[in-house]
Amino acid sequence: MFGDAAVRFGQAGDTSFWKRALMFGLLLTPLAALSSRLFGLAFVLAIWLFSRPGGWAVLAMGALVAVKLLPVPTP
Repeated sequence: MFGDAAVRFGQAGDTSFWKRALMFGLLLTPLAALSSRLFGLAFVLAIWLFSRPGGWAVLAMGALVAVKLLPVPTP
């Protein structure tokens, strides 16, 4: 019913905008994450721990403790 009008105004059928938005999003998201010092330090620490024997267990315990300390949402 509204197909022709939607295509004329670029709301449906025209995927070039969404392809460009996805491309820029995929490029900018890692750059924004890497610019965070906290993310970078956590990433380096995780790589260092994975390279050590039993380091994965330290990361697993850290994740479990972090989940346990998160506040419980109240309804």
